[in-house]
Amino acid sequence: MKKKIVSVLLASLMVTSMLAGCGNSSGSSSSSGAGSTGGDTTSASGTEAGDTGLTAEEQEAVDEGIIQLDGTLPIIKDPAKFEEKYGKISALIVNSADRTVEVGDLAMCKKWFEDTGVEFDWQPIPQESATEKINLMLSSGQDLPDVFWNFGDGKSGNTVVQYADQDVFLPTEGLIEEYMPNLKAFLDDNEQYQLEITAPNGHKYGFPYVEEMKGLVLTPGPFVINKTWLDKVGKEVPDVRDSEYFARAFTAIQQLVDEGIVLAGHDISAGGMVTALLEMCFADNRLGLDIDFSFLAEKDMIKILFAENPGVLIQIADKDAKKVSALMDKAGVAYAFLGKPGKAGLLNIKKDADSWSLDIPSLRDLWFKTSYLLDRRQSGEEKALERYKSYKHNELKYKFPQGFTGKLADLGLQLNRTAKSGIRAAVIREKGCQCERETAWALHLAGFDVKDVHMTDLISGRETLEEVNMIVFVGGFSNSDVLGSAKGWAGAFKFNEKARQALENFYKREDTLSLGICNGCQLAVELGLIYPEHAEMPKMLHNDSHKFESGFVNVTIQPNHSVMLKSLAGSRLGIWIAHGEGKFSLPYAESEYHIPIKYSYDAYPGNPNGSPFATAAICSKDGRHLAMMPHLERSIYPWNWAYYAEGRSEDEVSPWIEAFVNARKWIEEKVKA
Repeated sequence: MKKKIVSVLLASLMVTSMLAGCGNSSGSSSSSGAGSTGGDTTSASGTEAGDTGLTAEEQEAVDEGIIQLDGTLPIIKDPAKFEEKYGKISALIVNSADRTVEVGDLAMCKKWFEDTGVEFDWQPIPQESATEKINLMLSSGQDLPDVFWNFGDGKSGNTVVQYADQDVFLPTEGLIEEYMPNLKAFLDDNEQYQLEITAPNGHKYGFPYVEEMKGLVLTPGPFVINKTWLDKVGKEVPDVRDSEYFARAFTAIQQLVDEGIVLAGHDISAGGMVTALLEMCFADNRLGLDIDFSFLAEKDMIKILFAENPGVLIQIADKDAKKVSALMDKAGVAYAFLGKPGKAGLLNIKKDADSWSLDIPSLRDLWFKTSYLLDRRQSGEEKALERYKSYKHNELKYKFPQGFTGKLADLGLQLNRTAKSGIRAAVIREKGCQCERETAWALHLAGFDVKDVHMTDLISGRETLEEVNMIVFVGGFSNSDVLGSAKGWAGAFKFNEKARQALENFYKREDTLSLGICNGCQLAVELGLIYPEHAEMPKMLHNDSHKFESGFVNVTIQPNHSVMLKSLAGSRLGIWIAHGEGKFSLPYAESEYHIPIKYSYDAYPGNPNGSPFATAAICSKDGRHLAMMPHLERSIYPWNWAYYAEGRSEDEVSPWIEAFVNARKWIEEKVKA
C-alpha cells in the first residue's frame, strides 16, 4: 500500500513543483528533481501500470485526515501520523561532487515540505559510484528506495525498461493522466516532448517537469530547440562558394592590418552581425555604436542581424575611408560603411523608418553569464559570483613612468647586439620550467651576457655561480608541480650539497641580485631567500578560486627601494599572470614586508589569487632580491600586452624592460667599485 500512496503523493508533489516553476534555487545542479541532470524521477513499485483508483486502505488514509488528494495543499495533512502508519518516504539521490549543502537543507526542499507536508528521507550516493551502486541495488532487489531521484547513470532509460519488466518500476502515465492536468495538457499539445519522455516499451517511468524556458522539458536524450526560432533564423548552413573571392577578401584585410589601418575587427560568422557589433563594444565601458542598415535591400531584420554568412567587421579612422574603398574596389571585394562610434553603452540600429536601441552593459552581463555558470563548477559559487560582479569594473588603466619614451636607443639598448657586455646573468631552470627563453631574451636585450643553468649543472658542480652577478629563477611548472609548486625544485637545492652550497655562497656576496618569477617566486619563498631574518617565513598558497588563473591584469608599482623597480615607482602597468598557487601568505603585519608591486584591484579577479594587501611581489629589505608572481618577461614588448596604452603606437618596448636595465646598471656600478 505504501508504494501506491507514495506514487500518488509524488505525482501530486510534482504538480506543485510545476506550478511553482521549481528550479535549482540553491545553486546546486543535482538537487532539482527530474530535470537537473537530464534524468528522470522514477518510482519503485510493484503496482500495475495505469491503476490510479484508490484502494480501501488508501481511501482510509484520506478519511482519517492523513492525506488529501483533492488538489489542495498540504498533500500530507498529518506528517507525524503518516510516518507512524506508513514510515518515511525514502528517496535515493545522486550527489554531484560539488554539492556543499545537504539535499534536505536546500531552500527548494524546505519549501516543498512547508507547502505539501511531503518530506523525503534522502539517501545520497556519490556521483562517481552511482552507476555501480544503483545496478547492484536493482539486480539484488534489496533495499530499494521508494523513489529514485536523478537517476544519474546516463543510461537510465535502458535500465528502467530492463527492470520495469521485472515489476520494479511503476509506469507513471496513469498518474499523469489522473493527477497532473497541467503536464498532461502540455504533453498533449507537444507531441515531440511526448516522444522524448516515453521509453522504448511505450511507457513513461517518471515525472518530468517543465522548465521556465518556454516549454523545454528536461529529460534524457537530445535537447529540443524551438522550431519557430529556427525557421526565423534560417536552416541553411553558410558556406564559402567562391574560394578565390574569399582569398582576395582575406588578403585585402591583411594588407589593411599590415598598414595599421584596422583599429578593431570581428568576424560575423558566429552569432551574426548583431553579436559581432556587441562584442566589439564589450571590451571597453566607453564604447557605443550608431549603425544604419537602410542601404540593404533585405527587409527581414532577423536575417540581417543573425545570419552567420562569412564576413568581417572592421573599424577604421575617417581619414582612411577613401584608401580602404580604393583597396576593396581593386580587390573586387564587396563592402559597405555601416556607421560610427556613438554614445557609450548603447548600440543604436536603424533600418529605414525603424530603429532599435540595445543596452550594451546589460547584454554584456547576459553574454558573460554563461561563463559565470560554468565558472561556478570550477571556482565555486562565491568566487564565480565575485568575478561576475567585478569583471567590468576591473578596467585596465595605465600610468607610464615619467620620461619613458619606449625607444630602445633612449635606454641605451641595441636589438641586434652581438658584443659581450661583461655583465653576466644566469637563468636557472629545472625539469618542467618553460619560461627560460623569454627570460634569457629580456636579460640579453637589457645588456646582460646570459648563461643557461640547469639544476643538473649545479648538482654536479659544473656550475658554481661564482662568475655571475644575477640569477633568475624562471617560471613554469617544475617537476609538474607534483609535490606542490616549486617544492620539488626547492628539494633539489636543499638535499644536494653542491647546489645548496653554490646558492648560499651567491647570496652571501654583496654584488649579486636575484629575481624569481612565478614558479621561481614560489621557489624563492620556499627556500626563504627573501626574508631570511624572519622567524616565520612567507608561504605560497593555492589561489582562492582553487584553480589555475591566467589573465592580463593591472598592477601598481609602489614607492620602493627595489634595485629593479625603483625607477618604475608610481607607474600603473599591464602584466600577465598564470599560476595556480600564487597567493602570498604573510604571517606578519604589512609593515614587516617590502611590497613593491600590488594588484591595482583587490577584488577578484583583479587580484587573481587573493593575496593579502593585494601583494604581487615581495622584495628583500636591501632591495637586491625580488620575487614576483606576474610575468614581466612576457610583457616587455607592446605587442605582448593584451591591451597597450593609447597614443603609444610607436613604442618599441614596454616599461618592464627598465627593470632589467636597472639591474644591469646596478651591477656595472658594483663591478667598477
